[in-house]
Amino acid sequence: MADNSWSSVLKEALDQRYAGLSGTELPKLRGSFRQFYTAYSTMYNILLNKGTVKPDPYKNESKVTDLVMPEVGPFSETKKHEQFSLRLANYDNQLDYIVNFYTLSVETLTQDKVKILLAVVKFIDWPRMTPDSSSPNTQAMADIVTAERQHPTFDPLATKNFGESLKKLEVMTKEITCLLKEFSDYNRESYKAEVRDQLISNMQRSEMTILDIKKKFPSVFKGRPFYAELIEEILKEDFSPDALTLQKKVLKSLEAEGAAQSKEKAKEPVSFKPYLIEGLNAIGSAGMTLGEIFPKIESNHKLYQNKKKSLGQKIKEMFAAIINKEPEPVIYSGNSTDPNKNGGMIKETISYNQFRDELEKKSKILRALAVQGSAVSKLESMEEPQLSELLDRNIRDMQIYHRKLSFLDEFFKSGVDKEDKGKVRGIKPELSTIKNAVSKATSKKHDYMAAQEEAVQFKKLGIGL
Repeated sequence: MADNSWSSVLKEALDQRYAGLSGTELPKLRGSFRQFYTAYSTMYNILLNKGTVKPDPYKNESKVTDLVMPEVGPFSETKKHEQFSLRLANYDNQLDYIVNFYTLSVETLTQDKVKILLAVVKFIDWPRMTPDSSSPNTQAMADIVTAERQHPTFDPLATKNFGESLKKLEVMTKEITCLLKEFSDYNRESYKAEVRDQLISNMQRSEMTILDIKKKFPSVFKGRPFYAELIEEILKEDFSPDALTLQKKVLKSLEAEGAAQSKEKAKEPVSFKPYLIEGLNAIGSAGMTLGEIFPKIESNHKLYQNKKKSLGQKIKEMFAAIINKEPEPVIYSGNSTDPNKNGGMIKETISYNQFRDELEKKSKILRALAVQGSAVSKLESMEEPQLSELLDRNIRDMQIYHRKLSFLDEFFKSGVDKEDKGKVRGIKPELSTIKNAVSKATSKKHDYMAAQEEAVQFKKLGIGL
C-alpha cells in the first residue's frame, strides 16, 4: 500500500495543477485553436476562390458530431486532386466543430481525446511542409504552396494573407502541441492517482503486479482504458528502491508546470483581446465579398435606370457628365425583411449613390481588419472596450448592409424589363458569405463575453487567472 503522506502531497499538487490548467492553460488552448482555425479558413478560402482546390458541394451537410481522426492515408493517383480537396473541406468542418461546438475542458481532454486533437493539428505538418514529407497530406499541400508562390494571385492582399496564414498555422501548431502535452502530462498523473486511490489501496502488497492489477481493473474502472506503462510507473514510484527520487520528480514536474507557473501568470492581468481580434478578422473577411458585390449591383443599377429612358434623357445625362454636373440622387424604396423583427417588414429607402460610396468605403475598412500582419499590431494596441465597441459597430453595420443588399437584389430582379431579367447579376452567394462572416464574428463576441464571465467565476472560487 502506498505511503499516505505521499498520496496526500500528490493530491494537493494535482489540485493545484488542475487550477492552473483550468484558469490559465485552458483559455490559452481555446484561443490557440481559434487562431489556428482562422488562419486555416483564410488560406482555404483563398484556394477555393482561385479554383486551386475544388469545393465540396455537400460540405454544409457533412455535420461533425464528435472528435475523429482525420484521414491521412495515401491518395489514389488518378483522383488525388479530388480526394485532397474533399479532405480539406472535411478538415475545415472538423476545426469548426472543435472551435465552436466541442467543450474543451480538463475533464474532456482525456488521453484518447488529446491523441485525436494532436492528430487533427498535425493533419498537415505545417512547420515542416516539404514535398518529400512522409505524410501524403503534407506532400499535397507543399505542392500547392510551391505553385502558389511561383504563380501568385493578381490580388496582392490575398497573396499576403495566404503567406501570413501559413506562418500562423506553423506557430499555432507548435503552441497547441505544447499545450496539449501539458494536459496529457496532468492526465497521466491524475489517472495514476485514481488507480492508487480506488484500486491499489485495497490490494495486498503481494498482489501488486501488473497482471493482478489488470484482472481487477475492469471491475473498478468499467469502460476505462488500461495503460500498462502507467501502472508500471505507479509500482516504481510507490514501492521501488528509487521511490523517493521518482516521487520528488513527479511533484517537481507538477509544481514547475502547474502551481508555480499559474501563480506567476496570475500576477499579470489576463487579456481577452484575442477573442475580439478574431471577431474583427472574421467580420473583416466580408470586405473582399463587398468588393465582389460592388460591380454587380452597379451593373444592375445601370440596367434598371436605362430601362425606360427616352433619347432626350440619355442625351441630357451625357451632357451632365461632360460638364461634371452632380447627378441627381437616385432613391430606391420598398418593403424589406428585417431579421431583427423576426422576419417582419420594414420600409427601406436607399439613396443609391450615397449607398454605393459607403459600400466602397466599408469594403476597404473591412479588408484592413482581415489582414493578419500590421493590422493585428494596431488592434492589439487598442484597449478591450475599444475593440469590443469596434466589433459591435461593424457587426451592426454588416447586418444593415446585408439587409439593404438583399433588398436591392430583389428590387432589381423584379424591377427591370422582362427582356432584361436574364442580364441581372444575382448576389445570393455573396449575401450568404456576408451572413456567415457576421455569424462567426458574433460567435467570437459571445466567446469573449463567456470568457469574461468564466474569469469572474474563477475569481469567486479563488482560482487565479
